[in-house]
Amino acid sequence: MEDAEKILCELLTTFPSHPEVLSKLGTIYLYQDKLSEGIQLIKKSLGVNPYQPYVLNNYAVALLNSNKAPEAIEVVKQAISLKPDYTDAHYHLGVIYKSLGLYDDALKAYQNTLQLLPSHENALINSAAIYIQLEKYEDAVSVLSDVKLANPSVNYFYNLSLALKGDERLEDALKCVEKAIALNNNYAEAYDTKGLILIKLERFDEAITEFQIALKLKPDDYKIYNNIGLAFNGARKFDEALKNLNQSLQLEPSYANAMNNRALVYQELLKFEEASIDLNCAIQIDPLFAEAYNNRGVLFKNNRDYDAAIQDFKKALELAPDYIEPIYNLSLIYLAKLNFKEGWIYYEKRKEVSEFVKRTEYLNKIYLDQIPESQRPILLCSEQGLGDQIIYLSLLHEVIKWGNPILARIDNRLIPLLERSFSTVNFYSDKENFDPSLYHYHALLGSLPQFFRGSTESFSSQKRSFLIADQDKTSTLRKKLTNKGRIVCGIAWKSANEKTGHFKTASLDDFLPILKLPSINFIDLQYGDTLSERSDLKSMHDIILTKIEDIDNFNDIDSLASLIDACDFIVTISNVTAHIAGALGKKVFLLVPYDKGKIWYWHDNLKISLWYPSVEIFTQSEMGDWKKPMSDIKEQILKQVNHE
Repeated sequence: MEDAEKILCELLTTFPSHPEVLSKLGTIYLYQDKLSEGIQLIKKSLGVNPYQPYVLNNYAVALLNSNKAPEAIEVVKQAISLKPDYTDAHYHLGVIYKSLGLYDDALKAYQNTLQLLPSHENALINSAAIYIQLEKYEDAVSVLSDVKLANPSVNYFYNLSLALKGDERLEDALKCVEKAIALNNNYAEAYDTKGLILIKLERFDEAITEFQIALKLKPDDYKIYNNIGLAFNGARKFDEALKNLNQSLQLEPSYANAMNNRALVYQELLKFEEASIDLNCAIQIDPLFAEAYNNRGVLFKNNRDYDAAIQDFKKALELAPDYIEPIYNLSLIYLAKLNFKEGWIYYEKRKEVSEFVKRTEYLNKIYLDQIPESQRPILLCSEQGLGDQIIYLSLLHEVIKWGNPILARIDNRLIPLLERSFSTVNFYSDKENFDPSLYHYHALLGSLPQFFRGSTESFSSQKRSFLIADQDKTSTLRKKLTNKGRIVCGIAWKSANEKTGHFKTASLDDFLPILKLPSINFIDLQYGDTLSERSDLKSMHDIILTKIEDIDNFNDIDSLASLIDACDFIVTISNVTAHIAGALGKKVFLLVPYDKGKIWYWHDNLKISLWYPSVEIFTQSEMGDWKKPMSDIKEQILKQVNHE
């Protein structure tokens, strides 16, 4: 360029008004970032000959780089009017519109570019980037996928990964971002995006590794520190999560996202005051931060300030009408407070939450949102864990009355018990491939209550028991468990739920007021390995908790049901044991956490479960404290024992 500049300067002394010499020298100055000199020469060239589309295009780019975008638009439009098939001019018009936030105009300009040159990669990428910014991820994927490029660039794969991630096509997104990294292994943003995809896939340790690579490449990037904090939180490594989120805020003290995410960690650590401070600050910094309002609503809910929670959830929806989480959270509050009419309307939106989308993505028939007009087969699909499946299956008796053939895809462990209890229903494992020709309608099990449980009064038709245990097994177990006329009490004390199980879980030490009661045989109903806990109970307190070794309490649900049925009553936290026992109509003393970890169907202010009339509910009066509910249960057991 230096040599070209010398030649052109010499020519200019001889031909001071030659338009081509002026424009070429001006263009060289633009490449050398001498914007004012370049613009001056190009303007002079155009003054001599205004009919130069290529020069006009370069002039428009120079004006854009000089922060004169409105002028640039008029100039590049002149270039297009002189040469309507000028691809680069259409493309640069899109770039200018995009810089001004005029996305519709930018997209039109890019579309014109692509009509002239379908393989114009930058037009494809920029169009997709606009769709991604507008959260129209499906459109972004379509733009980038419609044209097959011979040698796609790193930016192509990177933007396609962003679009696929937004469209919840996470495995495809992961493959694309890995291709971007293969083309440029120093691309910090690609490692960062890969980490975010892995978080969505709940592969937190792998995500942490990707963020660590990104931080080596960009050690002062506050956003990456925020993201690795999210990954550590997902991996339940809370100290590391706080360390990285604090670093993010040290680098950028007004970063509302990091405050919001640090509040999530504080909530996990039950540091509600600190969480509240962070969420209030995040909202003060960014009053349009819908996620922060939603998270503050959850905080209010966990502290039983339901009015404030509802207000925040509604504010989040006002700011982001398509934001599913606050809709779902509102449904849980309404249902917990027995407002079934509004609750079920909001609850149906859960079908759009990612974990439920995965459960229904294979379905391709009519979703059942009203009582079916014909008597064609209905497929009911499992959702969430065993307990939720059982509670919604309590409505099968009423579904059967519609007269439609009923098929149900459920956890395989429940099938023997359910086939005995509902002989007219065809049950299938939810892990197996399913022939779509077998059904006409489909619904998630949790969609059934909207048809039958619209008010508290409607629970009058709830059956006291709806599952039937194997009576031969029950009889055999009963003989084994009873001796000297002692009462048999089954207990379960732990939940394996990764997100909320620790809030629901008690210890055997918490159960001591009950376990020390005389004349009772205590039976271990807990799934998992409990040998160490039972041994400690025997050595420290001389209490025997009997384990039936030939029953697998986790996998053999049918035998577990018979074991529960062989007991006189059950004391349990809110795990699957509570649901099985309640569905069998067995007397249950249920331990429920204060709020965090409490599921909506253990309704507030109700002593007896609406869903399982044999279940009596004992709720913590303070978070984490089981003393009061255990004491109350002990009194009730003594009354029952003395009465018998």
